[in-house]
Amino acid sequence: MAQLKSIDAPLVASKSTYKKHITGKTSEDKVKQLFKNKGYKFLKQRFRTPYSEVDLLFRDKNIIIMIEVKSRRNFTYISDRQLKALTNSYYYLLEKHKCEVRAYLALVEGHKIHIIPDFLV
Repeated sequence: MAQLKSIDAPLVASKSTYKKHITGKTSEDKVKQLFKNKGYKFLKQRFRTPYSEVDLLFRDKNIIIMIEVKSRRNFTYISDRQLKALTNSYYYLLEKHKCEVRAYLALVEGHKIHIIPDFLV
């Protein structure tokens, strides 16, 4: 399996951007802990492909699970542009790792986490 690389959080310029960054990171951490508690092997957080940043990557046996995390109070939809980028990232991981890849959407609302499996299919 190819080596996975992660990126650090970007520098932020404004208070509102910083707050969104912190909210996103907190939501990602909640989802990360949920999947670890379920026995999935954590691979990377904020993994950059040539097409987009994947919030979380896990492994379950021979399956890679890419997770897009959205804070429910800020979430209304995924734009066509982001959906295309995530779809390209999905196919990138599929081709690079030669194994099954599943794409989950995690909606975080306070302490509740709603998981939508296979949202790109």
